[in-house]
Amino acid sequence: MDEKKIYIQQTAMQLFSNQGFFHTSVQDIAEACRMSKASIYKIFHSKEDILAQIVRDNLNHIIHRANYARNEQSKQPGIS
Repeated sequence: MDEKKIYIQQTAMQLFSNQGFFHTSVQDIAEACRMSKASIYKIFHSKEDILAQIVRDNLNHIIHRANYARNEQSKQPGIS
């Protein structure tokens, strides 16, 4: 994934956590990233799109970790 996209997501996630989703604007995210709002909109269609990508990435991470744990558990003798 593009480093700029990841940086925007991480910054947005921090702002959403600190200020709340509804109290964070795309302008807030742009300022925190030190880029223009237009630059954000070149990568994401909306603030909701940023949040959706964060959720998708976190869900994929959880699924990956769960699959890894299941595979590791199945390698241990006596555990099925």
